Amino acid sequence: MSGLSVLEIPPNLEWAMLVAFYRGKMEPIKGTPLYQQYAQLAQGHDVLVGAIANDRMFYVLDNFFLGNITDVALIQSLAALQLGRQYVAVTGRACEKVRVEKEIPLSHLERLCLQSVSEQNRAKGISLANDICRNHRMVKVFASIGLALRELPLLTVEAVNQKQVRLSSGGIYQIVCIPAPLREELEEYIQRTGISGGPVFVTKNGKQISRASVTRTIRSLARDARVVPEKCNPRCLRKLYQTTMAEIEASVRLLMEQTYEQLLKEEQ
Repeated sequence: MSGLSVLEIPPNLEWAMLVAFYRGKMEPIKGTPLYQQYAQLAQGHDVLVGAIANDRMFYVLDNFFLGNITDVALIQSLAALQLGRQYVAVTGRACEKVRVEKEIPLSHLERLCLQSVSEQNRAKGISLANDICRNHRMVKVFASIGLALRELPLLTVEAVNQKQVRLSSGGIYQIVCIPAPLREELEEYIQRTGISGGPVFVTKNGKQISRASVTRTIRSLARDARVVPEKCNPRCLRKLYQTTMAEIEASVRLLMEQTYEQLLKEEQ
């Protein structure tokens, strides 16, 4: 590639966004500064070098643009997919230097084998993306509605449809409402994974996920969240929810007291 301007991008958010631009995923925001940023990123270069944008990557990328996974989860997925490298000639000068080194004819059986490997890789990519979506939604459940770890199985498909979770402890019943943004994410996850009923979070075999597995999964997110592993667990997430709710309730009480005092002053 002597004499050519080469732009090499690692498999990160920049690469994913650049691929999305060239595949037309960013057309709905055409004309915006973000669109222009990626429209100009490769200008002046003859060759682009980056991860292979295969079906597995596009499944993960689509989930990112749908809001099903965060940018951190996207980067985790790209790293875990172990994508190979590709060289893309984007100018005529670069295309002129492309040479076919060798042509290898494939038999029908060889083509079937390659197709089978491709389908297996796509299935692995889908499974990986679903696992990441599940993990991040579990975090949101603990932090958004304050379920205890032992109560996670009570978050069922039926509960999501009813927009609330019924809890019971020591003969005392409690109803916890599921906030609309979280409910929408859970509904999307349920639909995509094909869960028809029962607990929302299950293993790949459809069995109830164990408490130890949940704790281990959430703790694995500690590095990207920049939190010490000891504080990245369901119990700490529930405590975060309780602290946040207490602060909100205190603010509401203060506002009510101030409003009441103002009404009394106006009546005088």
